[in-house]
Amino acid sequence: MPGKVRETRQLFDRIPKPDTVSFNIMLASYLHNSDIESARIFFGQIPNKDPASWNTMISGYVESGDLDSAEELFWAAPVKSVISWTAMITGHMKFGRVELAEKMFEEMHVKNLVTWNAMIAGYVENCRAEDALKLFRTMVELGISPNPSSLSSVLLGCSNLSALKLGKQIHQLTCKSVLCSHTTVATSLISMYCKCGDLKDAWKLFLEIPRKDIVTWNAMISGIGIAHHVIKNCSGGLIDRIYPV
Repeated sequence: MPGKVRETRQLFDRIPKPDTVSFNIMLASYLHNSDIESARIFFGQIPNKDPASWNTMISGYVESGDLDSAEELFWAAPVKSVISWTAMITGHMKFGRVELAEKMFEEMHVKNLVTWNAMIAGYVENCRAEDALKLFRTMVELGISPNPSSLSSVLLGCSNLSALKLGKQIHQLTCKSVLCSHTTVATSLISMYCKCGDLKDAWKLFLEIPRKDIVTWNAMISGIGIAHHVIKNCSGGLIDRIYPV
């Protein structure tokens, strides 16, 4: 047992009457350190499990790759929250069980943005970019505002399909929101433009970004595909911005 987990357990054992929150913190500590077996045993010892207890253990199984145990626990849970539903969808997508993920998504009565993002990202990861773009369009039409994670996934889908026209529409969408100045979103747009062959708009956007990080520079360098040209013309700016004196 790693030192910090051991210390956390020692502190937990000193609590005269630990409440459910204390049990959940200890459970999360085991899972954070990838000690799935200790987490499983400890979960069984929690006297009054609340939704957070079930969500934590289900998510832990999914992250560890034990989807069968996650699914068994999910269906045994007395209350299935959005978090546990989304964890299962993420797990099914991770292991290529797209149809099961779709089935669970359709059965959900309440979905949040994380749920939609899990489906969109899952479609892209499973080479079903068209379905990702369709679902994104449905999400927006329902009035659900995307976040940087949503846009990064759907823009990757546009790149995979070379769907430049749709990518530009998404760019216009971001310009109408607070996400227009978000570095991650701008970097995803640059990557999309480059992969779709529109280096002119990629470079234009790159110059407009007020705060560039190393990922932004790498996206532009990779997109242009002529690293020596970028280094020759931008190396001074690269060093000054990333490694300021």
